[in-house]
Amino acid sequence: MQRLWAGIVVIMSIQQATAGTITSELDLISGFHVYTLTQGDTVVHIVPDAGFNVASIKFKGRELLRTSKTYNELPGFMHGVPILYPTPNRVRDGKLKLNDETTISYKPNNGPNFLHGLVHSVPFLVADSVTKEDHVSLSGYIIFDVGTAWHAGFPIQHTLKVKVTVADHSVRWDYEVDNTAGTKDVPFGFALHPWFLDQSPRSQVRLTVPATHWMEAKELLPTGKLLDLAGTKYDLREGKILEGVMLDDVYFGMKTEKPARIDYLKDRLSITLKASPEFTHLVVF
Repeated sequence: MQRLWAGIVVIMSIQQATAGTITSELDLISGFHVYTLTQGDTVVHIVPDAGFNVASIKFKGRELLRTSKTYNELPGFMHGVPILYPTPNRVRDGKLKLNDETTISYKPNNGPNFLHGLVHSVPFLVADSVTKEDHVSLSGYIIFDVGTAWHAGFPIQHTLKVKVTVADHSVRWDYEVDNTAGTKDVPFGFALHPWFLDQSPRSQVRLTVPATHWMEAKELLPTGKLLDLAGTKYDLREGKILEGVMLDDVYFGMKTEKPARIDYLKDRLSITLKASPEFTHLVVF
């Protein structure tokens, strides 16, 4: 069936800005091309050769993300903002049943399980760049074509397209899953994995997650059972100071009009995480 899926994820709120710039350079150590998008006080580095990873977000000179020491270390899902597709989070025992027809076996990379998909380490092609008065953007894509390692891991021909847009005080991701030239549905998952730095002591960091439920998990694999948040350590609906809080959990019931928020109280800095309606789950790690 021919379909085109599209969605957005927005980090932080948009404010008026001055004209921005896009530059690119070749990192001689890694051999990766690094694009720098600047709009007002916001500067973003994107590395298409490493999974279209947003490797750095700086706001007024302050780094917001956990960055790699060199770009050689960027492929994977431990730095920047990796794209997790088509299987975010864990695939139990590395076995995925696809379209009730095919069972795919992945090499485990998280105990017995397979973690975080196929595209976080592979090169994207750059489609175009746009410079406007109030924003700049860079677009890229990866084709799941026969003969590629990612098609072997997810054998449906289609294209994943991603656009990152930088406005002053905001970074936005748009995505498309395009199989308009294909013959099968694409049962995909798409997620972002931003590694936000601790900007302040945890006693001065407040996290708000206005979800409706917490997902029960066993050995970090959700069971599918939704549990009430009231009275539990997982309740972040009204905001919670992070000192002493350790979580690796899935929240359900997120809504566009109720975004998650990180407040660095000492530094008077806030990050708002807003997403389009299909993003109903949020993982706090």
